[in-house]
Amino acid sequence: MVGLSCCAVISIGMALAASWGLSSAFGEVFSPLHAMIPFLLIGLGVDDAFILVTGYQRALAAGNTWEKSVELAMRTGGMSILITSLTDFLAFLIGSATNIPALSSFCVFAGIGVLFDFLFQITFFMACMVLNARRAEARRKDVLVCLKDQDDGFESYRTPARGFGCLKCGWFTMDLGEPIFLKFSQLLMTWPASVVTIISFLALIGLSSYGINQIETNFRADWFLPPDSYLLDAIDVGNDYFTMTTLFNVYIRDIDYFSRQGELNSIGSFLTSSREVLEGSSDYWFTAYLAWAALNSPYSGVYSSVTNTITDETLFYEGLSTFVNTNGTRYQQNIQFRNASNPAQGINAARSSAQIGATEFSGTGQDRFDAMQNLRDDLAAAMTYDDARAWTQSFIFWERFGFIREELVKNIGIALAVMTSIVFFLIVTLPIVSCVIVAIGATVLDVFGMAFYWGVQINFVVAIFLLIAVGLSVDYSAHIGHAFKEARGTAKERVVEALRSNGPPVFNAIFSTFLSILILANSQTYIFEIFFQMFTLTTLIGGFHGIVVLPVLLSFVGGENHLPLTHSARTLRLEKTKSGEAGILKQGSKKEAA
Repeated sequence: MVGLSCCAVISIGMALAASWGLSSAFGEVFSPLHAMIPFLLIGLGVDDAFILVTGYQRALAAGNTWEKSVELAMRTGGMSILITSLTDFLAFLIGSATNIPALSSFCVFAGIGVLFDFLFQITFFMACMVLNARRAEARRKDVLVCLKDQDDGFESYRTPARGFGCLKCGWFTMDLGEPIFLKFSQLLMTWPASVVTIISFLALIGLSSYGINQIETNFRADWFLPPDSYLLDAIDVGNDYFTMTTLFNVYIRDIDYFSRQGELNSIGSFLTSSREVLEGSSDYWFTAYLAWAALNSPYSGVYSSVTNTITDETLFYEGLSTFVNTNGTRYQQNIQFRNASNPAQGINAARSSAQIGATEFSGTGQDRFDAMQNLRDDLAAAMTYDDARAWTQSFIFWERFGFIREELVKNIGIALAVMTSIVFFLIVTLPIVSCVIVAIGATVLDVFGMAFYWGVQINFVVAIFLLIAVGLSVDYSAHIGHAFKEARGTAKERVVEALRSNGPPVFNAIFSTFLSILILANSQTYIFEIFFQMFTLTTLIGGFHGIVVLPVLLSFVGGENHLPLTHSARTLRLEKTKSGEAGILKQGSKKEAA
């Protein structure tokens, strides 16, 4: 089993290499956020490996040859991981069309990784499983295959899960998963447990809905700095003892500056009276130029104090050129003449500056976006929007707060729609599909909402982790739904069978994913803090919906299934008869006949 486990890890590594290589070849940009993709592929890949190995173990334990067991594992487990991989791939593929570049690039990397993880699982990993089965059949020890077991009564290598390394530990041959989940499923099907589950399910949705309405959008660049950073200390001193401001520029295009002096005056009023501009923070070249022209001949002769304009076009441009080369030299870089030696040809562009109180390190993201939008609205009232623009580098980050929530909801909605289509196409049965989609949707909603109570705020980092939550939640629910579809009997009997067969690998995937992120619990870096919080919520809430809520929902609406068994199931039954379980099978045959 150690060797096969290493093969599973290698297949995940191959998928990661294919993802990074192909995405880079397509011109996608790699960012620090893409460092989370290995964790995503580990979560999905380990889950797929557990499903395939569990299917093989069950078939082998029923008395089938190892060749037939591999076939049955691919027939059942392969279809199960196809459902999850295809839905994840398409969800990420559609998510790549988002307007957020970082999120789009992440979806491309993740989508390609999911696709190749599936391909390597059904090719490379299954080939490794065949080799491992041959090794077990030849009674060769795990890892140290050069050695053979000489104990004729020892059969720990009958399945890939038996034995550990070269040790003969009898308790390793115990299969605790199925008995535990058999008891758990029987308990879950009692009416008190079902009632408690539904109440807990609805209460969690209520709390999460409130959290979604209250959660804020925010992101600060200093969150990426370590606690002992020099820059962080400087930012703290500035916030604690000084008024922090943001300098912005107003850019004016190549308009007819002479004929639009009235609007230039309006921009001066905007810079002194806007609700966002700090008082006394502006230094406007046009206001300074008119004040100079009113006092200097010959420009004073064409200056109108009534309209606060210069009435002669030639003297307007000539005077402006003279001003910026004498008293107004500080404005030289703010005015770009078409021809410096002939100012009458006009101006290509001009700019002015002022300060606003909103900063990168104050308030919430929505506060900063609102300040930026108010500034734009006030400027648009002074001059046509296309001809005057307010800009500062911080606006690049503030802009995203205006649409990230809507963009996130849209992408999650599209992903769920795609998943609904794929799950329905592969499972077909509408009640089962409906329950699976409810479980997936509730997982995403609850992860989103419960993040609020953990102090998480919406930004592009959180958006990426929410899309990962969508992908992982599919794995936690779709496997149970597919197993329920294949099971026979009443709704409750089918739930018990689905949990008994697929509950252990799903739980193993959840537990292994949680263990892999537990080392990040004390991380001081923002990305890894958010990663730990979101993945913890995803594994716990996704597991709750997949192996607790979904089975209860299926017991209510999943319905009975007494159709003839599939070929694979019949084979298992016949092989069990040969292996000495005739009594149990006869009882099952009576039920079928009835």
